[in-house]
Amino acid sequence: MLQKVLVTLFSRIQVPAAGHGKAVGEQLARALNAEAASFGYGFDADLMARIAALPRARFDELRGRLLPLLGEVCGGNVTHRALFNKFPYDTPDHWDYLVRRLIGIVQTAAGMRPNQSQVLSCGHVVDSRIFNLDDFGACPVCQFQVPETSGSEEIRHAYRRITPLKILSAADDGFLCERAAMMLARPSSLSADEKAFLREVAQRPDLAEKVTLPERIYRETLPFAYLVLGERLRDRLSGATDLLRIASFLSDPEADLSLTRSVRFKLSTRHKKALVRMLEGLDNLEEDLLRHRERWLRLGEIINPGTAANRRRFPRTAAAFDMLRNDPSSIESFSRKVDRKVRARVVDAELLALLVTRPGELLRRLDFLLRTARSPKPVLGALKQALPKASSKTLFEVRKYLTHRAVAAPETRAFIPKGVATKIKVVPDQRAVIPGDVLEEAIRLIDAELSRRLSVLPAMGKVYIDPALCDIVMPFNRRGDSSTSAPVTKGSRYAVAETAEVVRLFVWWRGDVDVDLSLALFDQDFEMVEQISWTRTSSGMTLIHSGDVRNAPDGGSEFIDFEIDDLLRRGVRYAATSVTSYRGETFDMFPCFAGFMERDSMKSGRKYEPESVALKFDLAVKNTSHIPLIFDLAARQMVFADIAFGMGRYGTVVGQKEKLAATAKVVLDLSSTKPTAYDVLHAHASARGTLVRDPDLADLVFTRDALDLEAVVAMMEA
Repeated sequence: MLQKVLVTLFSRIQVPAAGHGKAVGEQLARALNAEAASFGYGFDADLMARIAALPRARFDELRGRLLPLLGEVCGGNVTHRALFNKFPYDTPDHWDYLVRRLIGIVQTAAGMRPNQSQVLSCGHVVDSRIFNLDDFGACPVCQFQVPETSGSEEIRHAYRRITPLKILSAADDGFLCERAAMMLARPSSLSADEKAFLREVAQRPDLAEKVTLPERIYRETLPFAYLVLGERLRDRLSGATDLLRIASFLSDPEADLSLTRSVRFKLSTRHKKALVRMLEGLDNLEEDLLRHRERWLRLGEIINPGTAANRRRFPRTAAAFDMLRNDPSSIESFSRKVDRKVRARVVDAELLALLVTRPGELLRRLDFLLRTARSPKPVLGALKQALPKASSKTLFEVRKYLTHRAVAAPETRAFIPKGVATKIKVVPDQRAVIPGDVLEEAIRLIDAELSRRLSVLPAMGKVYIDPALCDIVMPFNRRGDSSTSAPVTKGSRYAVAETAEVVRLFVWWRGDVDVDLSLALFDQDFEMVEQISWTRTSSGMTLIHSGDVRNAPDGGSEFIDFEIDDLLRRGVRYAATSVTSYRGETFDMFPCFAGFMERDSMKSGRKYEPESVALKFDLAVKNTSHIPLIFDLAARQMVFADIAFGMGRYGTVVGQKEKLAATAKVVLDLSSTKPTAYDVLHAHASARGTLVRDPDLADLVFTRDALDLEAVVAMMEA
């Protein structure tokens, strides 16, 4: 698992120590590099030298695990069996094929057995005068995989590689410790791959003890720090809810650390005792327990704070649980006080005084305060008081939000609810307008505070920042991120190769389920121009679907090819992909991955060329519909969406076109509503350096191609 996440997160691999024995030399290292290139990867000079220095036994060991791993990461380790075996060279006309299917259904229902026919194991009659069975990877009538069909394919024209190789480097223990420390310091949630990486590091005591632990650890990352620190984590806890996350994680490593879903607690005696000991020293204990009362009552049954021994040793904890169980209404909490005022829409001195004590809460409610208060002056005064104690990350986020609020007056508003799967809610915007001068003053106060903090850091000198970094959205809500073959972040834009004439979308899955790949095409005003899916498998020669496989016990694939320039000529600006589990099974119930390839033409090579894969990602969300990618064709950019789109059965892009368009708009606008790498770097350079427009004149140069995003994330909390 560690090797896989090293490749997907960092484009790195571990190489065994050279040890003793004759080195294999450069020739075998180059041969392995060529094999890796068939999966779209190459080695840098340092990695080549390390591999060349290995003795034969260790070289063979590395090769034996590396090539299957690269195949798994790029999706080249499975057979890609589509309905139309001759895709992309020859695919039947949609309506002609539909008529032929109907004939097959009628023949089967009527019991007709023409001389030139075959009855397949699914029970359908296939008339060879209508269908050539060799052309299909599943029954051409019901589209279920059957033993009588195969996934054979022919290559008529050689494929020409256009996708640059992903360059791999070596990862030593120092690199692992450095990256683990950076993740623990990140002020936002981690993805599934990042959590797996931290678990692997924590399970190696020789590595874990070398990891530098930050003073401030994000609440959802604390459980991983607990694996390293144990009870020494006590001074980094902000409240009892942190311990609830730790208990959830210890009970289930895949638990939802945002606490939107419950977990069945199961703890060892050692951890039970540790939790009670750490609870005793926390402030605001009763209030924190009340925030998740039902879960704490269930956890209390496990950790038993009310035993005689625990009452003697931990009287505060025992008393807090007694009050939580028997008299919760007597616990006066911050949230209750604030919520009473907010529900009554009363913004007065008492409410502002309360919120100033918790700056994060004030900033989260700032929009409400500014548009509700009779006068903005007291609110701005409270904001000025609270800012010095707020986290830098929150300041960056609120500043970007206020900037967007100042320029946008949309009919709808969008927000991303907390939870494991990333979802987008779009609702009518009924908020009152905040006067422009009030927003400007709030932004000025935040800028002044950021400048004050950043100006005391070491000087940066002359700084050049690539404008393209405006397209890189800083990581947020990563708990629901899919596992990807390359580092990407939601809402960020990535260039499609200039030499790519065609984009090929793909999805692969295995199981008695029906997965559908669809593409919705919109003009610049987000009006649907057309769509390609199982309901319409072709539109001319430059927009083609590989056919609908309706179950895949042996593994099935669907593809969609589209030619970028041709779609632009048709008036298409945006292309939104959709992957749906048609019969309602959620994606976490079966293996499934999707992505896109950059191709040299519509008709070349095999259906699936691993070296042409620009991005592949695993689908494992507890949903039945997913929007993975959106293409801005005019800009030749792919925007990574990774949005869980909904639940239910029998969904189609036509039936959900309004919702799909609304969601696509939000994703495409994320760089305007969320902090970008450019925003963070610009704030630092403005406060402690001089911005220049020419990289040749700069002491520090930040470009998109050489960006260390994790280092920029750390700068958000400087």
